[in-house]
Amino acid sequence: MTVRWLVEKRRTDGKKWGYWYKAENVQIAPYASGNTGDAWAIFLPGDRVRIMLTDGNRDGGNNPNIRPADNDPYVAQGVIDDEWNRRYPPAHD
Repeated sequence: MTVRWLVEKRRTDGKKWGYWYKAENVQIAPYASGNTGDAWAIFLPGDRVRIMLTDGNRDGGNNPNIRPADNDPYVAQGVIDDEWNRRYPPAHD
């Protein structure tokens, strides 16, 4: 799947700027079927994202309260989405 997200930040002068990012070919982390709960998108430093479905195993890899490891194979790298920044320009101060 493709995941897109908007990042808005404030510069040191207080003005706001933002950009659309996307990660393509994102895989959902494996989960135990029959006990699935919520879907989560975990946004990580370095423009990375992980998609997971909670499955009731609080010690497993799908606990949204535990940060995924940096080498987690289900963490996808995002990049600036030139197409969406052109089509849907974010507001800038």
